Amino acid sequence: MGKMVVAESLRDKLKYNLMINHDSIEVSDKIFGFSTPAQKEFNAFFREKAFKLAVKHNVDVKLLKFSSCFFVYLDEKIFYF
Repeated sequence: MGKMVVAESLRDKLKYNLMINHDSIEVSDKIFGFSTPAQKEFNAFFREKAFKLAVKHNVDVKLLKFSSCFFVYLDEKIFYF
């Protein structure tokens, strides 16, 4: 069983919102090409901005999973695991 399947299953059971690494990669690849400096910069910006906007607008985001690294946003701080 893959990470995305587990993440999607947890999302459904716990009623969380989920953003996976492919969401931001696919957008940035279409604009800048894969693994270019601009793609990497935009991808990082996209992920961070999505998280900050979710918190700002009270979107019920408990956990966002990117590949094998977890980002948790608490008290306006981002924690990486």
